[in-house]
Amino acid sequence: MRRQAIKPFVTYLVIGVIFLQFSGAPMYAGELEDVALADFQYNLEHRMNKGWIDALDDQAIIIDDLSYPITSELRIYDQNGSPKGVPSLAKGQFVAFEAREHLTTIYILPGKGNPPEVLEPSSASGEEKAEEKTLRYENGVWKN
Repeated sequence: MRRQAIKPFVTYLVIGVIFLQFSGAPMYAGELEDVALADFQYNLEHRMNKGWIDALDDQAIIIDDLSYPITSELRIYDQNGSPKGVPSLAKGQFVAFEAREHLTTIYILPGKGNPPEVLEPSSASGEEKAEEKTLRYENGVWKN
């Protein structure tokens, strides 16, 4: 009696597993593509350094005043993840990059031209500068 109750259970279990395997496969493949795209976009937006190419030649790339040697390990991609080569890089391009001892990955991002200018803080008058440099000791605490 007990064997007769187990056989239908095992049969339904096997049929259920097979049904789930085949019915979920197309959806799972689509989900993988969506996850890969979301991960790629997250890395570009949050995990990678970003900067402007200041100069480049056959041996090095200068991004935001830091020089990186060009090695055989360097991989270059456009903003959609399509592979590109070193000739696709140009001075003034905005890029996202990963660098350890050297550049490993560069993604060419939209935006070309000179990097935004950094504005210097306005200079204070001579009298205000003198006051800023004076430290004083009040109630056991150093103050400017």
